[in-house]
Amino acid sequence: MISTAKLPPLVLGTSLAVSLLATSLGCTVGEKTDPCTPADLSGCILESVEIEGARATDEDDALEKIATTPSSHPLAGVLEGIPILGVFDALGVEYERFDRFALERDLARVQRWLRARGYYDARVTAGRVRAIPGTEADEGGPRVAVQIVIEEGQPVLVDATTVEITDRLAPEDLKMLAALGRAPSDAARAAEAASQTLMPFFPFDEERYEAAKKNVVRALTNLGFAYAKVEGHADVDVVTRRAKVVFRVETGPVCTVGPVRVDGAGEVPTWVVLEVVDFEPGDPFSTDALENGEAAIADLDAFGAIAVTPLLPPAGAPRPRAVPIQISVTPSSLRSVRTGIGGELGDRVAARGFGGWENRNLLGAYDGIRPSHGLDKINLDSKPRLVFYPLKLGSLFDGSDIELVPEIGFRARYQFPLRFEPRTTLFTQGEVNIGLPKNAETPDVLEADDNILGYRELAGRFGLERRFYPMRLLVSPSFNMLRADPFSYNLPDVPDGLDPLTIRYVQLFLELDLRRNKQGKWDPAETHQGVFSTLDLQYAGLGGDAEDVRVRPEVRGYLPISRRVTLAGRIATGLLFTQSYGDAVAEPIAVAPLRDQEGDADDVARRPIARELQILQLRGLFSGGPNSNRGYGYNEIGPQRVLDDAGGFLGDPLATGGRTLWEASLELRWRIAGPVGTAFFVDAGDVTLGLADYRLERPHVSSGLGLRYMTPVGPLRLDLGVRIPGLQSVGVVGETVACIEEQRCTVLILDDTDPGTIFGVPMAIHIAIGDAY
Repeated sequence: MISTAKLPPLVLGTSLAVSLLATSLGCTVGEKTDPCTPADLSGCILESVEIEGARATDEDDALEKIATTPSSHPLAGVLEGIPILGVFDALGVEYERFDRFALERDLARVQRWLRARGYYDARVTAGRVRAIPGTEADEGGPRVAVQIVIEEGQPVLVDATTVEITDRLAPEDLKMLAALGRAPSDAARAAEAASQTLMPFFPFDEERYEAAKKNVVRALTNLGFAYAKVEGHADVDVVTRRAKVVFRVETGPVCTVGPVRVDGAGEVPTWVVLEVVDFEPGDPFSTDALENGEAAIADLDAFGAIAVTPLLPPAGAPRPRAVPIQISVTPSSLRSVRTGIGGELGDRVAARGFGGWENRNLLGAYDGIRPSHGLDKINLDSKPRLVFYPLKLGSLFDGSDIELVPEIGFRARYQFPLRFEPRTTLFTQGEVNIGLPKNAETPDVLEADDNILGYRELAGRFGLERRFYPMRLLVSPSFNMLRADPFSYNLPDVPDGLDPLTIRYVQLFLELDLRRNKQGKWDPAETHQGVFSTLDLQYAGLGGDAEDVRVRPEVRGYLPISRRVTLAGRIATGLLFTQSYGDAVAEPIAVAPLRDQEGDADDVARRPIARELQILQLRGLFSGGPNSNRGYGYNEIGPQRVLDDAGGFLGDPLATGGRTLWEASLELRWRIAGPVGTAFFVDAGDVTLGLADYRLERPHVSSGLGLRYMTPVGPLRLDLGVRIPGLQSVGVVGETVACIEEQRCTVLILDDTDPGTIFGVPMAIHIAIGDAY
């Protein structure tokens, strides 16, 4: 699915006018002034920079340290010189020019960078500059490629790391440690463990050396030694290629939290900030506590910048044991209105809109007259959509009749922190949706007697949310209710056997978010390392039409390969333990028993099956689509209904949902340049109607390539997934495919179907905002 922002007509018109004017005058927008000739390439557009010979070191890291950088866009120059479109190349691409003197300085930088990585014998053997063939006749001269050739040599390895504590604890310090249940030797053990960032027998890397010093200080400040200092000394022997490292530590006194001051809160009362930080004067000093408080303030969603800083005196001044803490914040707008329009082109073709209003201090939290809550929040969202039914990407030009299907969704959510536990939020949410079923397939062709089924849904939630630090663990128990009333968009009645449904369930949702960017900071948008895990546990059985237990765990991992490359993986499963339904559809359902002896529909036999399939649409497990297996369309993996009650073929198989799911994915992400990136992925998974029926022989493996463009709300991505022949079913006879092709099916539901092709290729195309996982 995709939601795109359109260029305002004025902006688009202005861009076209500038381009037409530039073309008509015979000039080039953004014309350069630097000289560029084949004899002297200085001033020519720099298209690529490579480092040759990097074996154990990260060449991307080196490229970030030098001034000689290629043009900022991988498509630089593609639109240059094209009428009208050329202006977008000039405005959207920042061209870099080759500078010989800058390259000479960069060669020295690369040499120094290699030494900092522990390669003291490394040499930069060449800095090659060449004109790219085929660009000599370009207007403005040829384009340039730079190649820096290095020889790493053998690294200097860390031989040993030693920690020496240079001061002694005063009697008052010993008393404070005893009161906290700590021993004097805890500081030495913590410092020793933290110093192992610089691991023996690994190259003596200066970045790791500095990181080890910071980790030692961090370990001591977490024990209350707010004034801890570390001095490092490295004895490097270039002959034996060994380095001995000594960290000399001064712990200083054991400290507590002193006065806490809040600056810059604006209309947010300071007591709101002080309540969520979870430390106060007299508490043991801890750097972790300060950072956890910073994260808790960020969760208020009321500030643009946050800093929690201990106010340590300058060197030589008296060092108080009670360390003052300053909380500096920059307020952001507490009220906002959001609107947007866009479209979808995939499993459905639709135009959509969005409108929302948010107030993050609805009732007002006043200083002095203190209410029973802090910052409360209300969100109102509306999502209209117009579906061009049954159009989808694979049938855009089939000439099928089109029915306009309007949809509307409205959601209201209100939440506020509990008075005596400000990190715990109480929320209530209501939602109204009128539209097509979320898990229903769209037929390729709309027949005259096809029933376009819709649902009027009324949903409500009530629960709590609590975040725990430093693990960034979210715990959210809630009570949920859903009322779904079926109707037909185009016919007087809904299909037989479909009735209004009421489902009530309690839910426990757990989320552990340890995702970080390449700087090591928490960042769920540009993840480069870490782990993300969720567990969704539901029990339906508090009245209503469904009684079941639904378990859905998922784990994601992110491993940095280099500065620009990340290996991401995901594994998930799901189990649905049904109690009041599911038996009728667990076994193959023959069409014959659904008709009586005269061949007419047998309502007694048909209604239980229709009812169970209706419940499974809301409670079952599904797979396939932009956030699971990208070689398939939405919910195309797993059990599919292929026949109607009379034995006739449906226009398109209908996903029924299942009781067992497994999914696994692997993705190699590469940030090419600036906001542009790409990804190579492999996805697999399966869904079955049986309970705990893991069919590993049907992995449904797909692979493909994706393009990424970073936006403020996450990457805009285009993924093309192709189903790998021979890896959809391994060692399984293709009965399901033969059933469809020969039209001799005798059962309503097949455990697998052929999802079809796009332009004759077994693939799917997905456009979405945000990473797949």
